[in-house]
Amino acid sequence: MNLCGHATMATVYALKTRGFLEDKTTITIEIKAGVFLIHIQTNEQNELSITMKQATSQFKAFAGSIDNLAYSLGISKEDIREDLPIAYGNTGIWTLLIPFQKLETFKRMQPNNKLFPSILKEMPKASL
Repeated sequence: MNLCGHATMATVYALKTRGFLEDKTTITIEIKAGVFLIHIQTNEQNELSITMKQATSQFKAFAGSIDNLAYSLGISKEDIREDLPIAYGNTGIWTLLIPFQKLETFKRMQPNNKLFPSILKEMPKASL
C-alpha cells in the first residue's frame, strides 16, 4: 500500500505521546507514496493536533454499471445520487467515491466484496 493516512497519523500520535518525538513540531516521513511533511501542535489544554500534507488528488471516471454497483452493495440504484458523479479518487490509494441520497443508506448496505473486482473494471483493487 502506498499510503495509509490513518495508520500514519496514529503512529505519529503514538510516537509523540510516548516521548519519542520530544519537542519536535515538524517531521518528515518517507513512505511508498513519497516524502510527507507532518506538523504537530499542542494547544493550551495539552491536546495534540497532527496534520499531514497529502498527495495531490487524482480522479478518474467510473464507467461501470451503476445497477451492478448498487447490487454489489446490497442497495438499490435509487439510493445513489444521479446528479453527482461516481468517480475513483486518490490521495494515496484508489477509492471509488459513491454519492448516496441519504446517510441511512450506509446502515442498510450489505456489501458483497467478491463482486467488486468484476464491477470495478477500470481499477479492480480499488476500495469503496
